[in-house]
Amino acid sequence: MRRIVKTFHRVDFKENEDFVKSNTILLMHRLKITSIILLVLYAYYLYVDTVLFKDLKDASYRYTLIAVHLAGFLLSIFYLCFYRMIKNKESFLTSKGLAFITNTYVLFYVLMGVIASLNSQRLTGNVDAYAIIIISVAAILPIRPTPTFFIFLFSHIAFLLGLSIVSEDKYIVITKQINTTVAAMIAFFIVVTLYSNRRKDFMNEVKIKKNEESFRKLFDVNPYPLILTTIHDGKIVLMNQRAKDFYQQVFEQKEQVDGTLIYNDLEERLTIVKNLIKYGSIKNHIIEQKAAFNSARWLSVNYELIDYANEKHILVGITDITNFKEVENELRKHASVDMLTGIINRRSGMEILQNACLNAQNQYMEFILCFIDINNLKEVNDRHGHSEGDNLIKTVCGEITKHIEKEDVFFRYGGDEFIIVFFNKQMSDVHKIWDTIMNAFEEMKRLQNKPYNISVSYGCYYYKTGTNVSVEEAVELADIEMYKEKSKSKQNKYSI
Repeated sequence: MRRIVKTFHRVDFKENEDFVKSNTILLMHRLKITSIILLVLYAYYLYVDTVLFKDLKDASYRYTLIAVHLAGFLLSIFYLCFYRMIKNKESFLTSKGLAFITNTYVLFYVLMGVIASLNSQRLTGNVDAYAIIIISVAAILPIRPTPTFFIFLFSHIAFLLGLSIVSEDKYIVITKQINTTVAAMIAFFIVVTLYSNRRKDFMNEVKIKKNEESFRKLFDVNPYPLILTTIHDGKIVLMNQRAKDFYQQVFEQKEQVDGTLIYNDLEERLTIVKNLIKYGSIKNHIIEQKAAFNSARWLSVNYELIDYANEKHILVGITDITNFKEVENELRKHASVDMLTGIINRRSGMEILQNACLNAQNQYMEFILCFIDINNLKEVNDRHGHSEGDNLIKTVCGEITKHIEKEDVFFRYGGDEFIIVFFNKQMSDVHKIWDTIMNAFEEMKRLQNKPYNISVSYGCYYYKTGTNVSVEEAVELADIEMYKEKSKSKQNKYSI
């Protein structure tokens, strides 16, 4: 326990030491700027003292003013030379010698203000300069409270004593002593407040930097690809090594990579930013990205809104789920594909047909539903075996698939029955397609020397928006048309 306490003390001491150093650098810089300004003012004041006030009857007032301004002028030159000499000496910035010199320098300036103010009181009865000087010192110079207290205490005692000497009216003295004492107290309160706020801000910055360092360490060692982007323009701020490896090919192909690589498009990024601002995080957002050789990979992305470097950023965690997606697609394929023929099964086909009918209710749509039956499949099974019957089914489906377009839907309805949904075609177009298919069946029988004919019977139903029939009714009507064709075929040209 003692070791822990000692450790905290060492850390706190180090932070205090760093703050003192930072505050000293700021003080030195402020004193430099103040000295440059005072050099210009004192040059002007010397002109006023020696030229404009040369006919002033009170010579002692004039000589005192000249002495104060000349001393301030020389003191400013001395400080600027001193600053130039020690500004790059790091070890001197935290030394007690520097603190003593700067505090003494400030004390001299305040005392010169005391002398100038008392001198003004003797001539004009005005001591405002003293109040202005101590409040200016408190507001401009970042001096530590303890030395400031003694500087103000010493200079204020001197001022009060001097005021009682140069003023004859007792009550005027008391009034001015009270007013200037209040001003000195306010000035010291300003010093304490500003110093405390500076120290608090410094410690907060130290904590922020430590948190950022800890965050970056965790960020770098995380086993998953992580990316940190700005929220306003999506620019990448940080990428851990796993993310660089993950997007290696992207970096090789592009000169500059921005945050768009974790979004499908700008609209999606803006939507995600909007939801992040509202909810703070987004989990398991699935996106598809192009990979090498026109392949695709699937990512599960988590977005988190965090504070980094005093600004809002988006932390993006990436998981490659391409393998899972492939398995999912394979399972979906098995669930929707007829295993014998490789075409869509009844459940998936009927869902597509149902959706087409529903869409026809909201927008104009027309399609031709074609019901198909393979002729004499039972005889093929009986004479040549079920294996040959399966080959007949696969042969018919393969040939039909070659002659229909990708937009058309071909699925197995059951057994030797199939359905094709022809989109954007007239009935004459469908009959031409079937003529081509039937000719292909004849050519196939001749080339393969099959002991049976390859043929099908089909019937069509024209469905369009406004047709008041259900999906089942449309299938039944197409089935009826198919049986009409089968019964009319007296010569049975395509049967065994």
